[in-house]
Amino acid sequence: MMTTILCSQEVRSINQSSLSVISNSPVCRGAEILLRVTGAESYEWSGPSAFVSQDSVISLAKASPMMAGTYQVVGKNGDVFDTLLVDVTVLDRPSFKVQTPSKICVGDTANLKASNGMDWTWQTNNGQILGNGPEVFLSNMLVGSTSIKLAGLDTNNCLGDTTFTIAILPKPILKIKPDIDTVCELDLINLEITTDIGSVYLQRGRLASPFVQVQFQESAFFTVEAISDGCITEVKKFIIAIPKPVIELTPDTTIKLGSSLLLEAKSEGVITWQSGKNLSCIQCTQTIATPDDITRYCATADNLGCKSESCMIIDVEDFCHPTMPNILSLSSPNNHAFCMPINSCLRDASLFIYDRWGNLIYQGRGRGACWEANATHLHQVYTYLIKTNKAIEGERNFRGTVWVGQ
Repeated sequence: MMTTILCSQEVRSINQSSLSVISNSPVCRGAEILLRVTGAESYEWSGPSAFVSQDSVISLAKASPMMAGTYQVVGKNGDVFDTLLVDVTVLDRPSFKVQTPSKICVGDTANLKASNGMDWTWQTNNGQILGNGPEVFLSNMLVGSTSIKLAGLDTNNCLGDTTFTIAILPKPILKIKPDIDTVCELDLINLEITTDIGSVYLQRGRLASPFVQVQFQESAFFTVEAISDGCITEVKKFIIAIPKPVIELTPDTTIKLGSSLLLEAKSEGVITWQSGKNLSCIQCTQTIATPDDITRYCATADNLGCKSESCMIIDVEDFCHPTMPNILSLSSPNNHAFCMPINSCLRDASLFIYDRWGNLIYQGRGRGACWEANATHLHQVYTYLIKTNKAIEGERNFRGTVWVGQ
């Protein structure tokens, strides 16, 4: 129920001849106009909008601008007539200035301010009272739109109100896969960053694709934002970049065939030797290697999941230096063939025999390669070439000559 408040409680008496009129003018629009006349036996009223009355007390409900103007009353005492004019002013409803955003993001708070008035009441469309001061805060609103009604009084105590609508916008839903907190220094991390609405920004730069690689040289803040129509969802976290371990490894060396060497890897974390060839221990800082060929040994250090690798090479001295005959005898059943040595490093080698003019007369591969000399080869010198390909050292060749006799 609304109580009508008169714009002015001041009572004015207007005297002319024997008539006296009391008026509550000025009045607020929608209020009641009150006029009371005394000093005569009878009265005739006339006024705006064809108003007429013979009452001494005039009450006009719901004052409007059409009711404003000059009212005339004629009083009769016997044969004597007196006239009095009364001006009635109807004040319009006040217009309030409201400072408010047209939209806010869900979960945010909006500051609403009013001016040029007093005795405010802020109310939502569902009847929730927000406050009674010139400034209130709007928060905890659902996505959609909300109507706000502001009612108050002006300096004439006239009641006014205004209604406005604020749009409540959704914030983007931001997803990051995988959800990282720690990384290894300088590792490339593949991320998938998506949002249901708006655009995604990584470290303030807009992403053209949801798939991105990131790399951390040191621990740092990692910021991802999704922005839609000014509404921001931010993920900001401190990423710990774990340094990769540094490995101190036994330097490259050469040992005699059949000898062993103690290998040592010093580093933070767990040490694992990648090559198990002739090693006494795989997951340990110290291991004994007994290679029968030139071999690369690599150690991996794992510090909280961050890994580094370091390698060294052990060469085996005199391992792949075959001893070949320099004379073949056709009359000897055991010394008339020139065969590939049984050295294990030559298991995949190739044997080439050339005559004195450089013509290739034989080619074979592997330990079964043998050149059978015959009578056509007597009393001549031939050149042999053994070619082997070693993964670590590259190609290794062995050359020599052999004489074929009776």
